[in-house]
Order: sequence, then structure tokens, then C-alpha cells
Amino acid sequence: MFDPIYFATYEDTDFCFRAKKEGFLTYYAPNAKAFHKIPYNKKKAETRLLGRTYWIARNRVVFMNRYGKFITIFWFFEPIYFLYYVILAVRYRKFKAIYDFVRGTTDGILSK
Repeated sequence: MFDPIYFATYEDTDFCFRAKKEGFLTYYAPNAKAFHKIPYNKKKAETRLLGRTYWIARNRVVFMNRYGKFITIFWFFEPIYFLYYVILAVRYRKFKAIYDFVRGTTDGILSK
């Protein structure tokens, strides 16, 4: 069962970590493919990503706080993630995504 604390992202990864902790085997399948009924368009994919910025940022922090053996490395890369979202936000003029990233990261830290 997916943990309701997550919404839109990280719920599947959290499920696998919890299953592994309970003794179930999990497998990484790098060649696996998922098919969605959404035609791929780079601009639409990136703007859709920007629409989920809050949840991605928040849930990444929540997940790393739970399972982060490498929390120092996580905080090293967080500014890089931020820069990536700033670049996308400027490219598509979706400046609210910058605010959403900061708010999501903050809410993740505060466990909101």
C-alpha cells in the first residue's frame, strides 16, 4: 500500500524501500519501459514537470529524511536541482515554479 504522505511522486520508491525492509526482494530493471497515454512533447513534458514542482521538491526531502543514508550528498545536489528548475521556469516563463520548489523543500524539511 502506498504511503499517503506522498502525492504524485516518490510513492513507488517509498513502497519498494518499505517492502525491502520487510524482507521482500526488489529488483532494478534499467531496461523496463512504462507506457502512458500521453504523447511525448519535450516542451509539454517540461511544463508538466514544472506543474508538479512543489510535490517533487517536498517528497524528495521527505523521502531522503526517511531513508537518506547519504543525506550530505543529497544536500550537495539540492542546489543543482534548484538551478535546473530555475532554468526551466525562466525558459517557459513559469516563475511560480521557483516559489513552489522553495516552498516544497521547506515543507519537506518541516514535515508538512
